Amino acid sequence: MVVAMNVDGLQWHAAGENAGSFAVLRAGEAGGVSVLNRMRAGEVGDLHAHDAPEELIVMAGTVRVGDVVLGPGGYLCAPAGTTHQAVAESDCLFATVLHDAVR
Repeated sequence: MVVAMNVDGLQWHAAGENAGSFAVLRAGEAGGVSVLNRMRAGEVGDLHAHDAPEELIVMAGTVRVGDVVLGPGGYLCAPAGTTHQAVAESDCLFATVLHDAVR
């Protein structure tokens, strides 16, 4: 089944205290999910890991994951088991594809 939507119709949810917000684009049958994330400058995501890789693609702004700083068009793949967190260097919008649930 094809999934299509416009960003202005998304339901945004708080990602945690001072951690930005997210909107689910697609929930997979095996626990994975595609998510759109937005963070304001200085917000910090939770430190977490996954049992499968997590992919991140930056659409606007600048986000840091560990020592890597990514701007628009930037891509990062965190391998399974890697502990990581997103830190907004500026207001930013990025997509993540989680191949399993967060732990």
